Amino acid sequence: MGGLLSAREAELTALLEGMAPRRNPGSFVFVTSPRLPAGCTPVATVEEREGTSAVLAADEARCHGFEVADEMAWLTLDLHSP
Repeated sequence: MGGLLSAREAELTALLEGMAPRRNPGSFVFVTSPRLPAGCTPVATVEEREGTSAVLAADEARCHGFEVADEMAWLTLDLHSP
């Protein structure tokens, strides 16, 4: 079993060494609303009892009247698995 574990550890090491973080262009914000306005193009949404939570580009959030307080980056961790 030691050989199998070593192979898995080697695979994990290769995955970790091959990771490459990438910042996507733009700034983003989290918003919550009972309903998103028509025309919103969220990056991500979660439907909850309280309403819809969404990630929007900061400029789009402002255009739709949302208060923009904390702008954030969208980071992607690229990796290739065999």
